[in-house]
Amino acid sequence: MRLKSEKICASGNHFCRGRTWAARFLTLIFVAALIIAMTGCNDEAPTEVSKPANYGEYGSDFAYDLASNWPYRSPGSRQEKQAADAIEQAFSDLGYEPEVQAFTYIGADSDIISSQNIIVRIPGAGFTIGEEGGTTSQVRKTVVIGSHYDVSVTAEQAEAARLEREQLEETTVTETEAETEATEEGETEETEPETLYTEIELPMPTLDLFDGIHNNASGVAVLLTVAKQLANSKPGYNIVIVAFGAGCDGFAGSRAFAASLEQEEIDSIDVMYNVEGIYAGDKVYAHSGQNSVLGEDQKSYEKRRKLYEATDVYYENELYTNNLFALYTNQSGIRVPWGDAERGQTAIYREWARSESDHTPFDQLGIPIVFFQSYDYDTDKIENIKESSNPAFAATNGVITGTAFDSSEYLANLFELSQSSATAVRDERNRIDILTRRINNVAFIIEGGIKKGLHNAIDEK
Repeated sequence: MRLKSEKICASGNHFCRGRTWAARFLTLIFVAALIIAMTGCNDEAPTEVSKPANYGEYGSDFAYDLASNWPYRSPGSRQEKQAADAIEQAFSDLGYEPEVQAFTYIGADSDIISSQNIIVRIPGAGFTIGEEGGTTSQVRKTVVIGSHYDVSVTAEQAEAARLEREQLEETTVTETEAETEATEEGETEETEPETLYTEIELPMPTLDLFDGIHNNASGVAVLLTVAKQLANSKPGYNIVIVAFGAGCDGFAGSRAFAASLEQEEIDSIDVMYNVEGIYAGDKVYAHSGQNSVLGEDQKSYEKRRKLYEATDVYYENELYTNNLFALYTNQSGIRVPWGDAERGQTAIYREWARSESDHTPFDQLGIPIVFFQSYDYDTDKIENIKESSNPAFAATNGVITGTAFDSSEYLANLFELSQSSATAVRDERNRIDILTRRINNVAFIIEGGIKKGLHNAIDEK
Protein backbone atom coordinates (compact mmCIF):
# COMPACT_ATOMS: atom_id res chain seq x y z
CA MET A 1 0.00 0.00 0.00
CA ARG A 2 1.46 3.31 -1.10
CA LEU A 3 1.12 6.47 0.88
CA LYS A 4 -0.42 9.41 -1.00
CA SER A 5 2.56 11.58 -0.24
CA GLU A 6 5.01 9.22 -1.96
CA LYS A 7 5.83 9.88 -5.64
CA ILE A 8 7.03 7.05 -7.83
CA CYS A 9 8.82 7.71 -11.13
CA ALA A 10 8.07 5.77 -14.28
CA SER A 11 11.14 3.71 -13.58
CA GLY A 12 9.61 2.57 -10.32
CA ASN A 13 12.18 4.41 -8.16
CA HIS A 14 11.23 6.74 -5.39
CA PHE A 15 11.59 10.40 -6.46
CA CYS A 16 10.96 11.99 -3.09
CA ARG A 17 9.26 10.80 0.05
CA GLY A 18 6.83 13.15 1.78
CA ARG A 19 7.11 15.93 -0.88
CA THR A 20 4.05 18.07 -1.33
CA TRP A 21 3.02 20.11 -4.36
CA ALA A 22 3.96 23.35 -2.62
CA ALA A 23 7.43 22.04 -1.84
CA ARG A 24 7.95 21.05 -5.47
CA PHE A 25 6.85 24.55 -6.60
CA LEU A 26 9.31 26.21 -4.20
CA THR A 27 12.06 23.94 -5.46
CA LEU A 28 11.40 25.00 -9.06
CA ILE A 29 11.54 28.67 -8.06
CA PHE A 30 14.86 28.12 -6.27
CA VAL A 31 16.40 26.29 -9.23
CA ALA A 32 15.28 29.02 -11.62
CA ALA A 33 16.74 31.71 -9.37
CA LEU A 34 19.99 29.78 -9.11
CA ILE A 35 20.28 29.51 -12.91
CA ILE A 36 19.65 33.26 -13.30
CA ALA A 37 22.26 34.03 -10.64
CA MET A 38 24.82 31.77 -12.27
CA THR A 39 24.14 33.35 -15.66
CA GLY A 40 24.59 36.80 -14.16
CA CYS A 41 27.89 35.79 -12.60
CA ASN A 42 29.13 34.50 -15.93
CA ASP A 43 28.20 37.78 -17.61
CA GLU A 44 30.08 39.75 -14.99
CA ALA A 45 33.15 37.51 -14.94
CA PRO A 46 36.26 39.62 -15.62
CA THR A 47 37.85 39.14 -19.00
CA GLU A 48 41.61 39.03 -19.32
CA VAL A 49 42.93 42.43 -20.33
CA SER A 50 45.99 42.50 -22.56
CA LYS A 51 48.94 44.11 -20.86
CA PRO A 52 50.67 47.08 -22.47
CA ALA A 53 53.60 46.29 -24.76
CA ASN A 54 52.42 42.71 -25.18
CA TYR A 55 54.18 42.46 -28.55
CA GLY A 56 55.66 38.99 -28.30
CA GLU A 57 59.16 38.15 -29.49
CA TYR A 58 59.03 39.66 -32.97
CA GLY A 59 61.55 42.39 -32.14
CA SER A 60 64.01 40.28 -30.15
CA ASP A 61 63.90 37.52 -32.77
CA PHE A 62 64.87 40.05 -35.42
CA ALA A 63 67.65 41.44 -33.20
CA TYR A 64 69.14 37.97 -32.73
CA ASP A 65 68.91 37.25 -36.47
CA LEU A 66 70.61 40.54 -37.37
CA ALA A 67 73.37 40.01 -34.82
CA SER A 68 74.06 36.35 -35.59
CA ASN A 69 73.96 36.58 -39.39
CA TRP A 70 75.92 39.83 -39.81
CA PRO A 71 77.98 40.32 -36.63
CA TYR A 72 80.72 42.42 -38.27
CA ARG A 73 78.52 44.89 -40.15
CA SER A 74 81.05 47.71 -39.91
CA PRO A 75 80.56 50.86 -42.02
CA GLY A 76 81.08 50.26 -45.72
CA SER A 77 81.58 46.50 -45.31
CA ARG A 78 79.92 43.71 -47.22
CA GLN A 79 78.14 42.60 -44.06
CA GLU A 80 76.75 46.10 -43.51
CA LYS A 81 75.21 45.99 -46.98
CA GLN A 82 73.76 42.53 -46.30
CA ALA A 83 72.33 43.74 -42.99
CA ALA A 84 70.75 46.70 -44.80
CA ASP A 85 69.16 44.32 -47.30
CA ALA A 86 67.74 42.23 -44.44
CA ILE A 87 66.25 45.31 -42.77
CA GLU A 88 64.76 46.43 -46.07
CA GLN A 89 63.19 42.99 -46.51
CA ALA A 90 61.81 43.03 -42.96
CA PHE A 91 60.05 46.35 -43.64
CA SER A 92 58.71 44.94 -46.91
CA ASP A 93 57.36 41.89 -45.10
CA LEU A 94 55.36 44.27 -42.90
CA GLY A 95 53.71 45.72 -45.99
CA TYR A 96 55.84 48.85 -46.45
CA GLU A 97 57.75 50.08 -49.47
CA PRO A 98 61.12 51.06 -47.99
CA GLU A 99 63.48 53.49 -49.69
CA VAL A 100 67.23 53.01 -49.86
CA GLN A 101 69.18 56.25 -49.47
CA ALA A 102 72.72 55.59 -50.68
CA PHE A 103 75.45 57.98 -49.54
CA THR A 104 79.23 58.28 -49.43
CA TYR A 105 81.55 59.99 -47.01
CA ILE A 106 85.25 60.37 -46.27
CA GLY A 107 86.47 57.90 -43.64
CA ALA A 108 89.20 58.30 -41.05
CA ASP A 109 91.85 57.03 -43.49
CA SER A 110 90.63 59.45 -46.19
CA ASP A 111 88.93 56.59 -47.98
CA ILE A 112 85.59 57.10 -49.69
CA ILE A 113 83.11 54.84 -47.90
CA SER A 114 79.71 53.87 -49.28
CA SER A 115 76.75 53.06 -47.05
CA GLN A 116 72.97 53.30 -47.05
CA ASN A 117 69.98 54.33 -44.95
CA ILE A 118 66.75 52.32 -45.06
CA ILE A 119 63.71 54.61 -44.85
CA VAL A 120 60.01 53.91 -44.33
CA ARG A 121 57.43 56.68 -44.62
CA ILE A 122 53.96 56.37 -43.12
CA PRO A 123 51.62 59.22 -44.14
CA GLY A 124 49.52 60.68 -41.35
CA ALA A 125 46.06 62.21 -41.20
CA GLY A 126 47.31 65.60 -40.00
CA PHE A 127 46.00 67.76 -37.16
CA THR A 128 43.47 70.53 -36.70
CA ILE A 129 44.64 73.52 -34.69
CA GLY A 130 42.77 76.59 -33.54
CA GLU A 131 43.57 80.04 -34.89
CA GLU A 132 42.81 83.51 -33.60
CA GLY A 133 39.22 84.55 -34.17
CA GLY A 134 37.87 81.04 -33.69
CA THR A 135 38.98 79.69 -37.07
CA THR A 136 40.86 76.42 -37.54
CA SER A 137 43.50 75.17 -39.92
CA GLN A 138 45.03 71.86 -40.91
CA VAL A 139 48.70 71.20 -40.23
CA ARG A 140 51.01 68.28 -40.90
CA LYS A 141 53.76 67.37 -38.51
CA THR A 142 56.40 64.66 -38.68
CA VAL A 143 57.95 62.23 -36.23
CA VAL A 144 61.34 60.71 -37.10
CA ILE A 145 62.38 57.45 -35.41
CA GLY A 146 65.93 56.25 -35.99
CA SER A 147 68.63 53.78 -34.98
CA HIS A 148 71.90 52.78 -36.61
CA TYR A 149 72.38 49.15 -37.59
CA ASP A 150 76.16 49.02 -38.09
CA VAL A 151 78.90 48.17 -35.55
CA SER A 152 82.44 49.36 -34.94
CA VAL A 153 84.09 45.91 -34.93
CA THR A 154 85.39 44.73 -38.30
CA ALA A 155 85.65 41.19 -39.62
CA GLU A 156 89.46 41.58 -39.67
CA GLN A 157 89.53 42.44 -35.97
CA ALA A 158 87.35 39.46 -35.18
CA GLU A 159 89.56 37.11 -37.21
CA ALA A 160 92.68 38.36 -35.43
CA ALA A 161 90.96 37.75 -32.08
CA ARG A 162 90.00 34.25 -33.13
CA LEU A 163 93.57 33.34 -34.12
CA GLU A 164 94.92 34.77 -30.87
CA ARG A 165 92.39 32.77 -28.86
CA GLU A 166 93.20 29.53 -30.67
CA GLN A 167 96.93 30.04 -30.15
CA LEU A 168 96.33 30.67 -26.46
CA GLU A 169 94.24 27.51 -26.21
CA GLU A 170 96.99 25.47 -27.90
CA THR A 171 99.58 26.88 -25.50
CA THR A 172 97.37 26.06 -22.54
CA VAL A 173 96.90 22.46 -23.72
CA THR A 174 100.67 22.03 -24.20
CA GLU A 175 101.43 23.36 -20.71
CA THR A 176 98.81 21.07 -19.20
CA GLU A 177 100.30 18.02 -20.95
CA ALA A 178 103.75 18.97 -19.67
CA GLU A 179 102.44 19.29 -16.10
CA THR A 180 100.79 15.89 -16.40
CA GLU A 181 104.03 14.26 -17.58
CA ALA A 182 105.98 15.86 -14.74
CA THR A 183 103.50 14.54 -12.20
CA GLU A 184 103.74 11.04 -13.63
CA GLU A 185 107.55 11.20 -13.27
CA GLY A 186 107.16 11.74 -9.53
CA GLU A 187 107.45 15.52 -9.35
CA THR A 188 104.99 17.20 -7.03
CA GLU A 189 103.73 20.74 -6.63
CA GLU A 190 101.89 22.40 -3.82
CA THR A 191 98.25 23.28 -4.49
CA GLU A 192 95.77 25.24 -2.49
CA PRO A 193 93.05 23.20 -0.79
CA GLU A 194 89.67 23.14 -2.50
CA THR A 195 87.26 25.79 -1.36
CA LEU A 196 83.85 24.91 -0.03
CA TYR A 197 82.06 27.31 -2.34
CA THR A 198 82.77 27.96 -6.00
CA GLU A 199 81.65 31.28 -7.43
CA ILE A 200 79.94 30.90 -10.79
CA GLU A 201 81.87 32.90 -13.37
CA LEU A 202 81.53 33.23 -17.12
CA PRO A 203 84.70 32.90 -19.18
CA MET A 204 85.98 36.21 -20.51
CA PRO A 205 84.64 36.60 -24.07
CA THR A 206 86.89 37.41 -27.01
CA LEU A 207 86.18 39.76 -29.88
CA ASP A 208 85.44 36.92 -32.29
CA LEU A 209 82.25 36.27 -30.28
CA PHE A 210 81.12 39.88 -30.74
CA ASP A 211 77.89 40.41 -32.70
CA GLY A 212 76.53 43.84 -31.67
CA ILE A 213 73.30 42.53 -30.15
CA HIS A 214 73.36 45.39 -27.63
CA ASN A 215 74.57 48.22 -29.84
CA ASN A 216 72.70 48.30 -31.95
CA ALA A 217 70.64 45.31 -33.04
CA SER A 218 68.39 46.08 -30.08
CA GLY A 219 67.73 49.61 -31.35
CA VAL A 220 66.88 48.45 -34.87
CA ALA A 221 64.50 45.88 -33.35
CA VAL A 222 62.61 48.76 -31.71
CA LEU A 223 62.20 50.38 -35.16
CA LEU A 224 60.77 47.17 -36.60
CA THR A 225 58.46 46.69 -33.62
CA VAL A 226 57.07 50.22 -33.90
CA ALA A 227 56.62 49.74 -37.65
CA LYS A 228 54.74 46.50 -37.02
CA GLN A 229 52.40 48.18 -34.55
CA LEU A 230 51.71 51.11 -36.90
CA ALA A 231 51.18 48.95 -39.98
CA ASN A 232 47.38 49.01 -39.78
CA SER A 233 46.86 52.42 -38.18
CA LYS A 234 46.45 55.99 -39.39
CA PRO A 235 48.50 58.21 -37.07
CA GLY A 236 48.06 61.95 -36.96
CA TYR A 237 51.76 62.43 -37.58
CA ASN A 238 53.64 61.65 -40.74
CA ILE A 239 56.04 58.95 -39.52
CA VAL A 240 59.54 58.51 -40.93
CA ILE A 241 61.44 55.47 -39.69
CA VAL A 242 65.14 55.34 -40.57
CA ALA A 243 67.71 52.59 -40.05
CA PHE A 244 70.95 54.55 -40.31
CA GLY A 245 74.09 53.16 -41.91
CA ALA A 246 77.59 54.11 -40.70
CA GLY A 247 76.34 55.31 -37.34
CA CYS A 248 79.60 54.19 -35.74
CA ASP A 249 81.56 56.46 -38.07
CA GLY A 250 80.60 59.95 -36.96
CA PHE A 251 76.87 59.26 -37.45
CA ALA A 252 77.45 59.48 -41.20
CA GLY A 253 74.06 58.00 -42.08
CA SER A 254 72.17 60.33 -39.80
CA ARG A 255 74.14 63.32 -41.11
CA ALA A 256 73.40 62.29 -44.71
CA PHE A 257 69.69 62.01 -43.97
CA ALA A 258 69.54 65.32 -42.10
CA ALA A 259 71.47 67.05 -44.90
CA SER A 260 68.90 65.84 -47.44
CA LEU A 261 66.02 67.61 -45.66
CA GLU A 262 64.55 70.83 -47.01
CA GLN A 263 63.92 73.62 -44.51
CA GLU A 264 60.19 73.02 -44.73
CA GLU A 265 60.74 69.38 -43.78
CA ILE A 266 62.97 70.37 -40.87
CA ASP A 267 60.33 72.80 -39.60
CA SER A 268 57.68 70.08 -39.75
CA ILE A 269 59.53 67.64 -37.45
CA ASP A 270 57.94 67.67 -34.01
CA VAL A 271 60.41 65.19 -32.47
CA MET A 272 63.22 62.82 -33.35
CA TYR A 273 63.32 59.56 -31.35
CA ASN A 274 66.72 57.86 -31.31
CA VAL A 275 67.29 54.39 -29.85
CA GLU A 276 70.78 53.11 -29.14
CA GLY A 277 72.00 50.17 -27.10
CA ILE A 278 69.07 49.42 -24.77
CA TYR A 279 69.90 45.79 -23.96
CA ALA A 280 72.93 45.41 -21.71
CA GLY A 281 73.29 48.68 -19.79
CA ASP A 282 72.10 48.82 -16.19
CA LYS A 283 68.97 50.96 -16.73
CA VAL A 284 67.00 52.36 -19.64
CA TYR A 285 67.08 56.16 -19.81
CA ALA A 286 65.27 58.72 -21.92
CA HIS A 287 66.96 62.08 -22.53
CA SER A 288 66.23 65.32 -24.30
CA GLY A 289 68.76 66.93 -26.62
CA GLN A 290 71.47 69.42 -25.90
CA ASN A 291 69.34 72.06 -27.61
CA SER A 292 67.03 71.97 -24.59
CA VAL A 293 69.77 73.36 -22.33
CA LEU A 294 69.69 77.14 -21.80
CA GLY A 295 72.51 77.31 -19.28
CA GLU A 296 72.74 77.48 -15.49
CA ASP A 297 69.40 76.16 -14.16
CA GLN A 298 67.34 77.11 -17.21
CA LYS A 299 65.90 74.69 -19.73
CA SER A 300 63.56 74.85 -22.71
CA TYR A 301 60.25 73.21 -21.87
CA GLU A 302 59.24 73.20 -25.55
CA LYS A 303 62.35 71.20 -26.43
CA ARG A 304 61.64 68.75 -23.61
CA ARG A 305 57.89 68.39 -24.07
CA LYS A 306 58.20 65.10 -25.93
CA LEU A 307 60.53 63.70 -23.29
CA TYR A 308 57.90 64.45 -20.65
CA GLU A 309 55.24 62.84 -22.85
CA ALA A 310 57.39 59.70 -23.01
CA THR A 311 57.54 59.53 -19.21
CA ASP A 312 53.79 60.18 -19.10
CA VAL A 313 53.22 57.11 -21.29
CA TYR A 314 55.42 55.12 -18.92
CA TYR A 315 53.54 56.17 -15.78
CA GLU A 316 50.03 56.17 -17.25
CA ASN A 317 50.41 52.56 -18.35
CA GLU A 318 52.18 51.45 -15.14
CA LEU A 319 54.88 49.71 -17.14
CA TYR A 320 56.87 48.75 -14.06
CA THR A 321 53.84 47.26 -12.30
CA ASN A 322 52.66 45.48 -15.43
CA ASN A 323 55.94 44.54 -17.09
CA LEU A 324 58.77 45.10 -14.60
CA PHE A 325 60.16 47.68 -17.01
CA ALA A 326 61.66 50.83 -15.51
CA LEU A 327 62.31 54.05 -17.44
CA TYR A 328 64.67 56.60 -15.97
CA THR A 329 65.61 60.19 -16.65
CA ASN A 330 68.94 61.57 -15.53
CA GLN A 331 68.18 63.58 -12.39
CA SER A 332 71.79 64.40 -11.66
CA GLY A 333 72.66 67.66 -9.94
CA ILE A 334 76.14 67.74 -11.47
CA ARG A 335 77.14 71.07 -13.00
CA VAL A 336 79.04 70.90 -16.27
CA PRO A 337 80.74 73.55 -18.42
CA TRP A 338 78.31 75.14 -20.84
CA GLY A 339 78.32 78.15 -23.14
CA ASP A 340 81.05 80.69 -22.55
CA ALA A 341 83.84 78.73 -20.89
CA GLU A 342 85.95 81.84 -20.29
CA ARG A 343 83.18 83.32 -18.14
CA GLY A 344 82.81 80.04 -16.26
CA GLN A 345 79.29 79.39 -17.47
CA THR A 346 77.76 76.06 -16.48
CA ALA A 347 74.55 74.07 -16.84
CA ILE A 348 72.92 71.53 -14.60
CA TYR A 349 73.31 68.09 -16.11
CA ARG A 350 69.74 66.86 -15.90
CA GLU A 351 67.39 65.22 -18.44
CA TRP A 352 69.67 65.71 -21.44
CA ALA A 353 72.30 63.73 -23.26
CA ARG A 354 75.91 64.93 -23.28
CA SER A 355 76.86 61.90 -25.37
CA GLU A 356 76.39 62.23 -29.10
CA SER A 357 74.64 59.69 -31.28
CA ASP A 358 72.41 59.54 -34.35
CA HIS A 359 70.19 62.21 -32.84
CA THR A 360 73.04 64.75 -32.88
CA PRO A 361 72.50 66.07 -36.44
CA PHE A 362 68.82 66.65 -35.61
CA ASP A 363 69.73 68.19 -32.27
CA GLN A 364 71.98 70.65 -34.12
CA LEU A 365 69.05 71.60 -36.36
CA GLY A 366 67.01 72.61 -33.30
CA ILE A 367 64.65 69.62 -33.46
CA PRO A 368 63.34 68.25 -30.12
CA ILE A 369 65.02 64.96 -29.20
CA VAL A 370 64.06 61.90 -27.16
CA PHE A 371 67.11 59.66 -26.88
CA PHE A 372 66.83 56.14 -25.40
CA GLN A 373 69.89 54.27 -24.14
CA SER A 374 70.79 51.84 -21.36
CA TYR A 375 73.36 53.32 -18.98
CA ASP A 376 74.03 54.09 -15.34
CA TYR A 377 73.85 57.78 -14.40
CA ASP A 378 73.43 57.14 -10.69
CA THR A 379 76.62 58.89 -9.60
CA ASP A 380 77.80 62.27 -8.42
CA LYS A 381 80.83 62.38 -10.72
CA ILE A 382 80.85 62.66 -14.51
CA GLU A 383 83.79 60.28 -14.82
CA ASN A 384 81.82 57.52 -13.07
CA ILE A 385 78.98 57.51 -15.60
CA LYS A 386 79.15 54.31 -17.61
CA GLU A 387 77.02 51.74 -19.39
CA SER A 388 77.13 49.32 -16.48
CA SER A 389 78.44 49.03 -12.94
CA ASN A 390 78.08 45.26 -13.11
CA PRO A 391 81.36 43.58 -12.01
CA ALA A 392 80.96 41.27 -15.00
CA PHE A 393 82.12 44.16 -17.20
CA ALA A 394 84.97 45.27 -14.92
CA ALA A 395 87.62 44.38 -17.51
CA THR A 396 86.41 47.27 -19.68
CA ASN A 397 85.42 49.55 -16.80
CA GLY A 398 81.74 49.11 -17.55
CA VAL A 399 81.98 49.63 -21.31
CA ILE A 400 79.91 47.18 -23.39
CA THR A 401 79.54 48.88 -26.78
CA GLY A 402 82.29 47.88 -29.21
CA THR A 403 83.81 45.34 -26.81
CA ALA A 404 83.78 41.56 -26.66
CA PHE A 405 81.01 41.82 -24.06
CA ASP A 406 78.54 42.86 -26.77
CA SER A 407 77.87 39.23 -27.56
CA SER A 408 74.51 37.45 -27.69
CA GLU A 409 75.99 34.34 -26.14
CA TYR A 410 77.75 36.09 -23.28
CA LEU A 411 74.91 38.48 -22.42
CA ALA A 412 72.23 35.78 -22.58
CA ASN A 413 74.22 33.57 -20.20
CA LEU A 414 75.01 36.49 -17.88
CA PHE A 415 71.43 37.68 -17.57
CA GLU A 416 70.06 34.16 -17.26
CA LEU A 417 72.35 33.55 -14.30
CA SER A 418 71.44 36.95 -12.84
CA GLN A 419 67.72 36.29 -13.12
CA SER A 420 67.96 32.76 -11.73
CA SER A 421 69.75 34.06 -8.63
CA ALA A 422 67.55 37.12 -8.15
CA THR A 423 65.24 37.31 -5.15
CA ALA A 424 62.38 38.92 -7.07
CA VAL A 425 58.98 37.26 -7.03
CA ARG A 426 58.78 34.60 -9.71
CA ASP A 427 55.91 35.37 -12.04
CA GLU A 428 55.27 35.66 -15.76
CA ARG A 429 56.91 39.07 -15.95
CA ASN A 430 60.22 37.69 -14.68
CA ARG A 431 60.26 34.95 -17.29
CA ILE A 432 60.39 37.44 -20.16
CA ASP A 433 64.01 37.91 -21.12
CA ILE A 434 65.56 41.35 -20.73
CA LEU A 435 66.05 41.95 -24.46
CA THR A 436 62.40 41.27 -25.33
CA ARG A 437 61.15 43.31 -22.38
CA ARG A 438 63.22 46.36 -23.20
CA ILE A 439 62.54 46.30 -26.94
CA ASN A 440 58.79 45.99 -26.47
CA ASN A 441 58.45 48.62 -23.78
CA VAL A 442 60.59 51.23 -25.52
CA ALA A 443 58.59 50.61 -28.70
CA PHE A 444 55.38 50.99 -26.69
CA ILE A 445 56.53 54.32 -25.24
CA ILE A 446 57.39 55.67 -28.70
CA GLU A 447 54.07 54.46 -30.07
CA GLY A 448 52.31 56.08 -27.12
CA GLY A 449 54.06 59.37 -27.78
CA ILE A 450 52.88 59.24 -31.38
CA LYS A 451 49.31 58.57 -30.28
CA LYS A 452 49.36 61.58 -27.95
CA GLY A 453 49.61 63.67 -31.10
CA LEU A 454 50.35 67.35 -31.47
CA HIS A 455 50.06 69.07 -28.10
CA ASN A 456 48.00 72.05 -29.37
CA ALA A 457 45.78 70.11 -31.77
CA ILE A 458 42.01 70.09 -31.39
CA ASP A 459 40.65 66.71 -30.32
CA GLU A 460 38.07 65.90 -33.00
CA LYS A 461 36.81 62.68 -31.44
